[in-house]
Amino acid sequence: MQLQFPTLQQYAQAFTKVEIWRDAVDQICRRHGIDASHVRAGLAGTHPTFVIDGDRPCVLKFFETRIFDGARSFRVERAIYSRFAASLPLPLPLPQLLAEGVFEDADDWPYLITTVIKGVSLGEVRAQVDATDLGALAAIMGETLRQLHQLPIADEPFFAEMRRGFDALIRQQQEQCVAKHQKWRSLPDHLVAQIPGYLSAHADYHDTQKYCLIHADITEDHVLGEFRDGGWQPTGLIDFGDAQVGYWTYELTALYFSLFQADQRLLRIFFDAYAPSTPLPSDFVHQAMMASLLFEFNAFEAVENQCPRALTASTLDEMAHLLWDIA
Repeated sequence: MQLQFPTLQQYAQAFTKVEIWRDAVDQICRRHGIDASHVRAGLAGTHPTFVIDGDRPCVLKFFETRIFDGARSFRVERAIYSRFAASLPLPLPLPQLLAEGVFEDADDWPYLITTVIKGVSLGEVRAQVDATDLGALAAIMGETLRQLHQLPIADEPFFAEMRRGFDALIRQQQEQCVAKHQKWRSLPDHLVAQIPGYLSAHADYHDTQKYCLIHADITEDHVLGEFRDGGWQPTGLIDFGDAQVGYWTYELTALYFSLFQADQRLLRIFFDAYAPSTPLPSDFVHQAMMASLLFEFNAFEAVENQCPRALTASTLDEMAHLLWDIA
């Protein structure tokens, strides 16, 4: 069977089905001397991912390049895993790159083979994880992202290219911000109408931001962990396909709304570990709100369940304080 999916619907129906990808997985594993006797699909995301439970457990990830920008994601993940994962002792480990290549079929499919991070995603077991373990996770995330954001990337040409791409993304998000929020309909109409004025009032946001390597998609699906010693303990951070060289505050949107479920206690614990001796910037609330408004995806779709009071705000300024004021 050829791995060709002309429409998003056809791709969505097929990209997690092992039987459709099995021949490609077998061919690639033979190419790299990997036993592919036991193959299972990873979590559904953007790109087909398969866990190979053989004598050398690993993860095989294909990158879709026709419907999604898989070529960029492939280059980003390859650069990060090859450059940092093996040598960087982060509190939360990253996958390490084992092999790479292109599977030639009706379409070409770039792929990466990485080590396995043991455990399941927080999203799969959140109901079983208590407040103490979530607090410990928030502290580990603070330590991990502090080190990630301090990585030396200035002399890397590809990371310079990523920074230019991020600047272009932010310009696009500014231009399309109102239209996107009108389409998403997660914010009340009166708040959407205030977006141009809010963006204008805080235009210096861009001048005060620190650029660094950011994951940019730290959701509850991308932090893995396992139950041991009476609690849930995180074991690793995965999926850097959406990583950017951009503003450190841009990192907070997925972290806060997905991983922390808009829990301000967890955000406070996170910052105590991220910058233990440094107070939050005086304009932090508005920096975080700007990042949320300009985020590539709909950051506010879960607010109705997580923090419904924020949707009763009469102004975006009031909403920003209800969501982000942890001082």
